[in-house]
Amino acid sequence: MMNSDTADGLLAQSRLEMAAVDAALENFPGAALMVTSTGAVERSNARARALMASGKEQVLRAVQESLDHPSLAAEFEISELFSFGNVVHYLAVQRSVGSTICDRLALSIHRWRLTAQEARVFALLVNGESNRQIASKLGCAERTVELHVTHILGRLDVDNRNAAIAKFWTQSYAL
Repeated sequence: MMNSDTADGLLAQSRLEMAAVDAALENFPGAALMVTSTGAVERSNARARALMASGKEQVLRAVQESLDHPSLAAEFEISELFSFGNVVHYLAVQRSVGSTICDRLALSIHRWRLTAQEARVFALLVNGESNRQIASKLGCAERTVELHVTHILGRLDVDNRNAAIAKFWTQSYAL
């Protein structure tokens, strides 16, 4: 039987290991995800989260296709990491990093401390989507999107969405 000190120690070690995984993922120049064999995302770096914010289903399809048919032509390079019980974990790293919008989104989300939902709204906003289009894509009410846009404008310290888009595209890459 495990005592509470042993359980606390294992929990602390697990948290430390997950923090190390998160830090390692952030060092990849492109989108990087830790996924299971079914394509379920366990961890991801900021670039992958930004990429998923602008099209989660498309990213998950590309990861699953890369898992099912690994090749040099696949969008993600797949490497087996470890097995935990019956679940195999893989590292999926996007091969073509050339997407500057993903880099800009990742930096913007970090710089302006956007929440996960604000990040999803922002990714669509900078692509010129209207509140109605954003609400439809995210499956929420238009009023909810309006509230998120208001919070985003406040965090960016701008008066309107055009100024937010301009600030997004003209910001420096340096943190």
